[in-house]
Amino acid sequence: MAVSIVKIPQNVHADYDFVAFSFNNKHSYEDFGIVRVSEGSRYNENLSPTLTDKTAEVPGGDGTYYFNTQHKQKVFNISFAFDGMSEAKLREMKQWLNGKDMADLWFAEAPYKVYTAKVTGTPQMKYVCFDWYNEETGKTERAYKGEGSVTFTAYWPYAHTPDYVTTTWDYVSVNGLDSKEDWSIASGVP
Repeated sequence: MAVSIVKIPQNVHADYDFVAFSFNNKHSYEDFGIVRVSEGSRYNENLSPTLTDKTAEVPGGDGTYYFNTQHKQKVFNISFAFDGMSEAKLREMKQWLNGKDMADLWFAEAPYKVYTAKVTGTPQMKYVCFDWYNEETGKTERAYKGEGSVTFTAYWPYAHTPDYVTTTWDYVSVNGLDSKEDWSIASGVP
């Protein structure tokens, strides 16, 4: 099993709660300027993985026999927005969300929970393209502003605790977990 690494941004992590996520060692906001958005006034979250009941019908008998319920995969539908993304970053983002690889997925509001997931379906984007003057290069470049959506599926529906945390902070405290040692003993939950 691969080592799970949670990359916490340099800014106070609470600023990213319900806004940022990380997948395949890339941070949505710091690497691409992508922020999660809600499709209304509230965020939607699946509280549990997909459930499947195991049952059997007996020929000639009434009803169905129930044996148990199994958890299948857990699906994460993420809506996002971006503003002023360069053409180079747009190409990099398309490669990042290509859907070929399983990788670590975590959300800023719960960095102690890591899922092994992959992009499923086709990521969607709607955008407008405009020119902007890049003061660093002194050139006019193309930029993109818009929104999109991506779906991640964790086929093993349970989260695990990251093996270690990378950060530029001297001190990290999230939900009472004050150090890398505390994080390493925290248990993963679905």
